[in-house]
Amino acid sequence: MKTSRRLAPGLLLAGLVLAGSGSFSSLAAQVPAPDYSNEGWFYRVAPWVWFSNIDGHAKLGENSLAVGDTLLETAFYADAEVGKGRWRGIATFSTTSLSNTGELGGPVASERTEADYKFSWTTAELFAAWQVGTFVESHAFLLYAGARYIRHKLEVMDERDSPPINEAWVDPVAGARYWAPMGSIFWASVDGNMGGFGLGSEFAWRIRADLGAHIAGPVDVAMGYNYFQTEYKGKGYAWDEGVSQGWYFGLIIKG
Repeated sequence: MKTSRRLAPGLLLAGLVLAGSGSFSSLAAQVPAPDYSNEGWFYRVAPWVWFSNIDGHAKLGENSLAVGDTLLETAFYADAEVGKGRWRGIATFSTTSLSNTGELGGPVASERTEADYKFSWTTAELFAAWQVGTFVESHAFLLYAGARYIRHKLEVMDERDSPPINEAWVDPVAGARYWAPMGSIFWASVDGNMGGFGLGSEFAWRIRADLGAHIAGPVDVAMGYNYFQTEYKGKGYAWDEGVSQGWYFGLIIKG
């Protein structure tokens, strides 16, 4: 139930996207999907203002620290695409830093039940994508696969002056994206992928939904919701019930 409540905003937006794509299908010709069937090069760059939040349990050997209800310090999210014809490369980058007091579990909890901490989560993704079909007038569909790099940095402030914990891993990832016109100048997309499968994290999955509008020339404005959940077990460090999520807003520049 906890995960369901946290995922609710993203599922709501994704549902609106899918429902709207059918409702406005008669207006599809007004906002054609990007037609990349020609031989020219193209690009897309999108920096976002991201209101990110993180929830999860960092496990340090036999001890654990609850991360959540945090004070956000910095957050940044961006993605870019470049390609030719039906093929393209997709790159994303996001980072979140926060601090708070978390609940301790394990043997160390016999001495104290809470600890101040600083936590950062950085993600970088690189995918190769292929557009299915021509879609010169309406809907578009992409299949993609690649790798996701994740890095956690955890610093627990206590009297023992414990050194920061840095943990990084790489997941194989496969996913798909659906783009649909919403009539007039508006459009929407839903993007989902899965990864890990024990080759990096135990399992990871992400869903992202965007609502956008064409402003002028090569510029669109968009908002969306990104939900990412992962479970990881390493040597001396584990990340359990881990979720990074939040709303984002920004511009999309295409050429």
